[in-house]
Amino acid sequence: MKNFLNYETRGGGRNLNSCNGFTLAEVLITLGVIGFVAILIIPNILDNVQDQKYEAAKVKALVSIGAAVKEIAVLDNLSCAIDAEDFVENHLKKHLKMLKTCDNSKLSECGITPDASRKQLTKWGDLNIVGTSTIDRNAKSYAFITADGLSVNLFYNPNCLLRENENTHNAPDRVCVNAVYDMNGASKPNMFGKDRGFVTVLYPNEEAVAVAVRYIKSAGNSNFKNAPKLCSSLGKDLVVPNIDELTAIMLHHYIIPNNSNATFHWSSTSSFGSVGYNINVPLGWAIRFNSGERFRQVVGDGGYSVYCIKNVTIK
Repeated sequence: MKNFLNYETRGGGRNLNSCNGFTLAEVLITLGVIGFVAILIIPNILDNVQDQKYEAAKVKALVSIGAAVKEIAVLDNLSCAIDAEDFVENHLKKHLKMLKTCDNSKLSECGITPDASRKQLTKWGDLNIVGTSTIDRNAKSYAFITADGLSVNLFYNPNCLLRENENTHNAPDRVCVNAVYDMNGASKPNMFGKDRGFVTVLYPNEEAVAVAVRYIKSAGNSNFKNAPKLCSSLGKDLVVPNIDELTAIMLHHYIIPNNSNATFHWSSTSSFGSVGYNINVPLGWAIRFNSGERFRQVVGDGGYSVYCIKNVTIK
């Protein structure tokens, strides 16, 4: 009787001994393929996890800082302090738990360091506050660390304006408080849109609005009517910023990666009225970034630049 395990088929068939396992070459090839796939996939997985942390930090910053500042606006008024230090130490501290505060000359002790482009923000003039009539360009920031570990560099404008009289003042004049935060202090990447972001609070009274823009992408040019379609074509959760969100973007325009060099930018805020020879027609609000002017234009006119965002706003 033949040994079954050594049985060999005629005509060049495979030896059944090979059914006992893979050859060394087969194992090495399989491991090589698995390793190659892992090299491609694992970095993307890690990046996605880190991006989710960044997104969570933006929401956390708005909920903590934005809500605390807005509470001051509702209970009192955001014109209550003399400067950033006074606002933080004597007002914001009552509404937001802090682990540490730092004078403008010691920002690094609160984790405030230059960004990836080596730019350090220490005074209002380091931001895009063109056309302002209410902000002192040399007014210094003041820093603190929140209870949940955010390093915050806060800028304060005691002269910020109400929402009314839209056509008489420029966009920066509406900004009362601007908080630039870093979720991990001096650790890299120190980039806006990643571990760094901003919370901007506009209007000094109960109408105060806190804005934290989570994602910013330049989408090209369009008229007001077609701008929303342009954003939705890039992502189902992308929208055109409203006039307050666009004001916050303008303020940080020079330090936002891959920003648009365009002058005119649409918001999603609509209106109705008269512009030039156009009487009682639908209008859209826009901002001129090199002058700070907030103005209205006929919705079908103007091939203005469009930013698309993921937004978080507390009204």
